[in-house]
Amino acid sequence: MNFLKYSRNEEISKIKIFVIIFICCLLYMVLAFSIGYLTVNTGNHPLLIFPFELKGIIIQLQLIISVYLVIKLRNYGYFTAVALNMLSFLAASLQLLISKTAIPLQGMISYAIAIFILTLIINYRLQTENYLKQVETQEKYLEISENKLFEHAYYDSLTKLPNRNLYLDRLEMEIADAGRNNSLLGVIFIDLDSFKNINNTLGHSAGDQILLETAKRFTDIGDKNYMVARSGGDEFLLLVANIKSINSLEERVVKIMEVFIKPITVRGIDFFISGSAGIAIYPYDGNNAAELIKNADLSMYEAKRKGKNQYILSNTEMKQEVLRKTLLTNGLFRALERDEFFLHYQPQIDVKTGDIIGFEALLRWNNSEFGFVSPQEFIPIAEQTGLIKPIGLWVFENVCKECQRCSNVYKNNIKVSINFSLEQLKDVNILDHIAEIIEKIKIDPQNIEIEITESIAFNIESNILRKLMKFKEMGFLIAIDDFGKEYSSLNRIASFPADLLKIDMDFIHAISSDNPKDKVVVKTIIQLANSLGIKVLAEGVETEEQYQFLKNEMCDQIQGFYFYRGMPAADAENLLKSCRQ
Repeated sequence: MNFLKYSRNEEISKIKIFVIIFICCLLYMVLAFSIGYLTVNTGNHPLLIFPFELKGIIIQLQLIISVYLVIKLRNYGYFTAVALNMLSFLAASLQLLISKTAIPLQGMISYAIAIFILTLIINYRLQTENYLKQVETQEKYLEISENKLFEHAYYDSLTKLPNRNLYLDRLEMEIADAGRNNSLLGVIFIDLDSFKNINNTLGHSAGDQILLETAKRFTDIGDKNYMVARSGGDEFLLLVANIKSINSLEERVVKIMEVFIKPITVRGIDFFISGSAGIAIYPYDGNNAAELIKNADLSMYEAKRKGKNQYILSNTEMKQEVLRKTLLTNGLFRALERDEFFLHYQPQIDVKTGDIIGFEALLRWNNSEFGFVSPQEFIPIAEQTGLIKPIGLWVFENVCKECQRCSNVYKNNIKVSINFSLEQLKDVNILDHIAEIIEKIKIDPQNIEIEITESIAFNIESNILRKLMKFKEMGFLIAIDDFGKEYSSLNRIASFPADLLKIDMDFIHAISSDNPKDKVVVKTIIQLANSLGIKVLAEGVETEEQYQFLKNEMCDQIQGFYFYRGMPAADAENLLKSCRQ
């Protein structure tokens, strides 16, 4: 609507107004005298053939001058034009009285109509100008609103940096340019390390100050081929365009990471902030913005996993690993439905007698796409996705069924150890589910050993300890796996209701080493368990040397390839049957 702005007259200087009024008044008065002359000399002037028609033309010219004044000068012109027409009206009225004829009446009517028309024009003009002012005001408000909407849509409210949306737009354009120019560009994903601790200790206002200073430092190193945006939280996206080589990009990234060298002072306290960065390069790591950012994000998490405060370039192995994990995750959601899980049982041996006294249930997965998947690979995925809860209940129920069947057939109690993860114990309904299974299968809880890691056993969460104590009250045995691998607490182990300590296999394998200290560690754990009245099991026993050492040190139980590997339930039953004959 900008054309409306030009419909209003520009402001005219006072001198110019005076000149226009003077000229128009002069012309108007000349025409007025002409009318007066025609009125007086109509009867005896030989040249005036059509005096009435000529007077009408002159009056029309006066009206044109009046309208011009109003249009050109607005209020000044209106008052001038009205004054001129009033004078003309009065003059015509005077002539009417003097001449005693109706001839001046035409002029009086014309001047009165002229004043009415001028009033209409000035009112319309004022209304129009007022409307135009309103339109212009609305335009300004709309422009302000558009700017605010644009700012909200494309800029971060805290740091005023471009946000992810604007970054994506710029990245797509740079990708197109890089494709035409056969050049490289780098997408850098940076996440501040341990930033959550600052928010938790000093509050979000202190965290905001750190984000503002970090954003400023990123901005200060920029140029036309560089862009920084805040993706959200403590995450920043950087773009380096027109790169000639990977080495030159790495040099640039090294300079970017220098923003973390100097501390950031907040409330008089110096904070040394570090960042983990992942880098994806066009066209090697993707041909579009979404793919490049995804791979940069993956590289950033890899940088965090490897110790933080560093940058890592995206690579094929990393992307393949992520793809495999994604496919395994999808497959894990349907593994129970497809009946892809099965159990192996590894015998546990009494060191003194050599008899099989129990088994450890080992979960196995035969995926339809990847075949046999290692538990070290799929168990963490199951814990991260929460699938460990239904899978764990499936394991528990099937172990109980197998254990009950063996007891009914061979009339002997078989102890079976079942691993429980922290995620399973966090389930608020875990105790009810376990009780239902026990009631349904009619299994004796004393034949089931719940195996937890040392970190779970010494977990500071009171509800975890309460659940373990409840399991103990229900009659289950409690075993602590991987003992010695974490930060063991003698005070906690003395008060914890454990029935069995399982020495981590790393310690057992170290028995065969030349370092005598490794044997001392194993010997100490055995002595500690014996002094506390807790049985001890060594897992991962693979050699005669390891077996003899453990036997000599009075280890209670042994589990490992030296005796038996894990086996299907049918093989375990046959083995047990042959041993009991």
